[in-house]
Amino acid sequence: SGSLRDPQRKNSSLRGKETMESIIIGIAGGSGSGKSTFTNRLKKHFGDDVVVIYHDNYYRRQDGIPFEERVKVNYDHPDSLETDLLVEHLKELKEGKTIQCPVYDYSQHNRSDKVLKIEPRPVILVEGILLLADPRIRDLLDIKVYVEADADERILRRISRDVEERGRDLNGIIDQYLTTVKPMHYLYVEPTRAKADIVINSGKNNVALDLFVSKIGQLLKELKKILAALTHLNTHPWDEGIAEIQISCGVYSLQDNLSKEKRMQMNTSTGKHLQFLTQMAMDSPVFKQLFRNYHNHYIQVESLVKQMAK
Repeated sequence: SGSLRDPQRKNSSLRGKETMESIIIGIAGGSGSGKSTFTNRLKKHFGDDVVVIYHDNYYRRQDGIPFEERVKVNYDHPDSLETDLLVEHLKELKEGKTIQCPVYDYSQHNRSDKVLKIEPRPVILVEGILLLADPRIRDLLDIKVYVEADADERILRRISRDVEERGRDLNGIIDQYLTTVKPMHYLYVEPTRAKADIVINSGKNNVALDLFVSKIGQLLKELKKILAALTHLNTHPWDEGIAEIQISCGVYSLQDNLSKEKRMQMNTSTGKHLQFLTQMAMDSPVFKQLFRNYHNHYIQVESLVKQMAK
């Protein structure tokens, strides 16, 4: 059991005029535990606000290894995954960049030549059995989830999935489960349960889904309100009126505060946005850092423009 907490926004930043850092949610758990079911339910609810990345797609290329040998590889060990590339891709998505995600072919036990273009979205769901085993991944996640299920349920779901969706034969599935999946689960997967912010039993847990839908919806609403306010400021001159929010965020000291007369001169539209942003700055340390980064971004751009004009 567990509870949803506010995500730790370690490096919140505004990456330009109309983009801001995504919320990244990691969903881990044993093979066949219901991770994909839970992930797909969230994706279905939030639609285009969500993009999904599967850790499985980052299994290493094995082009020089015969198929008979690829079948025997331990795919449940952390070394079988190119997690370095996933870390790099998550950082790029946080920066507002589009990534070229590899695509894994389960029937060939190898990465295919295809790539999947993934653009940043307000919410990024990352799923995988070993997702929480790497501290670099955990540090990039705002919310860490572990989905658990009894061993007998997991093996039955795995058999059904691998036969129907991945073109595997029954004997191969059983052999792989006994030789690698089961021992690696107890060695590497189950210990990550303690790293999760919340543990749910089954991807079909409606109470857990409702909690997540509510929490993610709340975060999305806040992100979009902040984005709308900052987008408005991008269309207005960086004049004295903006100093109101700069002071609230600690960009300027109180000695630099504007006179009441100056504040009264602000136009109504800008004034409304500044009132909202000032309240956000007082209520949210996350937003305070966000605006500081936004301010620094503006100063850098302004400096660059002046240099180019010389």
